[in-house]
Amino acid sequence: MTELDVPFVEKDQAKRLGARWNAASKRWYVPNGIDLQQFTRWLPDGADVVAAEDDLYTNPVAEDDNKVSLANFLQQVSVVVQNSFPSGTWVSAEISELRSNKGHLFITLVEHDEQGNMIARISARVWQSQAQVICSKFLQGTGAELEAGIKVLVYARVEFHAQYGMALFIDDIDPNYTLGDMAAKLAKIREVLVAEQIIDLNKQLPRPHDFYKVAVISPQNAAGLGDFNREAQLLIKYDLCQFTYFTAQFQGENAAKDICRAIEEAKLALPFDALVIIRGGGALSDLAWLNNEQIARAVCNFPVHVMVGIGHERDYTILDEVAGERFDTPSKVSHRIFSLVSNNALEADKRYQDISQTARGILQRTLERATLIYEQIGVQAKQGCVAVQKHMQSLISEILSQSPRQILQKGFAIVSNKQGKVVSSSNEASTEEVLTLEFHDGKTNVRKI
Repeated sequence: MTELDVPFVEKDQAKRLGARWNAASKRWYVPNGIDLQQFTRWLPDGADVVAAEDDLYTNPVAEDDNKVSLANFLQQVSVVVQNSFPSGTWVSAEISELRSNKGHLFITLVEHDEQGNMIARISARVWQSQAQVICSKFLQGTGAELEAGIKVLVYARVEFHAQYGMALFIDDIDPNYTLGDMAAKLAKIREVLVAEQIIDLNKQLPRPHDFYKVAVISPQNAAGLGDFNREAQLLIKYDLCQFTYFTAQFQGENAAKDICRAIEEAKLALPFDALVIIRGGGALSDLAWLNNEQIARAVCNFPVHVMVGIGHERDYTILDEVAGERFDTPSKVSHRIFSLVSNNALEADKRYQDISQTARGILQRTLERATLIYEQIGVQAKQGCVAVQKHMQSLISEILSQSPRQILQKGFAIVSNKQGKVVSSSNEASTEEVLTLEFHDGKTNVRKI
């Protein structure tokens, strides 16, 4: 054991190198078996480092049988670790677990290979004094909370303690790495869709002029669905628009498969005026499940207009890029539908009022003209009746002037036989024995001689 002269401000550094505190002598010391080279600046004047190193890796208790105690062995491991990693290192990994306890963060970092198999795992810590700074830095840089499921680049230092084992302490974080990882994933998906020449297919479809039937895909009982339904239910209540709902998982390993299944079900249930895909805001890692090539391809190839409302204003996924229309939140999607339907309804009502007013004007003018025509017909009919009456009176006068009575008064007579039949020719008269002659003032009989 070699005692050290360690200033108070440097005690933590000496401790990390393996020095221990002797409560009896009130001094720090280097246990046997630890390399003294790294403690040179704290060695008392005249101490022989070379001589002290002769005791390296020795254990007085076990030197006869060539054994060391566990404490000494782990101290040697600590020295090796400290010498190999004397300072921190930038490490890229994925956060698989994160929990907070009394302001400290306890993080599990993992790495997977291309097949998704875990190839590395270690626990890391962020002390309370640094946790708030690191979390704030990440939030400001990425717009998201530090949480499980995202890739990070952290500045970490490793320590090995004989009692507590190896631990990784995180002193800093680079938000740009996380943003870069997400951007790289989006870029790769985008590159595939561009190569397949389908990235703009849905955007090129015409936007609906009105909404009568809409398909909606969302997580079951999601808060975002409730926001969407606040205005959608009004349209349903007044039978202005119908909504067909399909539910799916939006996060987790089965998210892509489940969302694609819901999209296919919506396709089989066509016709729809639009397909709506919505979910409320969530953690960055939750939304990352939507950055999936299969989901993006299904949206690109959907045969009607797709409207996406995912997360909050700051959130962005590949679906926002390939859908026909992108909205910040689910409620903004329903507002777009509600506004178009209600505006069309108001426009239809205005046109109805215009048509009704025009029809009433036409009807009024028709009635006025009909009244005028009726009055004209009445006058003309009256005039016609007067003319007919005069003409009839003239005919009656003429007829009366040609009556037998009037003719008899002019010297004519009516000849008839004894049966009263009028005789109008001499031949008929020659066959009768008795004829009756009627004059205007009476009748007389004549006999054939």
